[in-house]
Amino acid sequence: MKNSLNDLHKNRFESVLAGCKTYRKPKRKAPVTIIIALVGKDHITIASDSRTTNPDGTINDNTQKIKIVKLGDAEMIVAQAGHADMGSKAMQILIEKSASKSLTNYWTPPVLINVSVLAGV
Repeated sequence: MKNSLNDLHKNRFESVLAGCKTYRKPKRKAPVTIIIALVGKDHITIASDSRTTNPDGTINDNTQKIKIVKLGDAEMIVAQAGHADMGSKAMQILIEKSASKSLTNYWTPPVLINVSVLAGV
């Protein structure tokens, strides 16, 4: 054979002829967050996975992606997905901003969430 054993990985056919197995590095899977909400007759159930993948590829399996946030005398359920560090920062800002606000209309939660996300960037 004209190639050395070190070069066999470059040509799959020659690798097979020499009895070598070739392995391809598996493609990295894109991280996915699953959040589900079920609305019942007199209740709401919300659940999510708890896995976070760090930029270096390590995995954390105990992340809380759902929080109950007080908004005056009301409460809202907020779930996060995406970049874990930025999401946690935005959630902390939301909790701080919501503590001094009250639910005046249906626009209050989305406006607070928008402001918190933009402040966390």
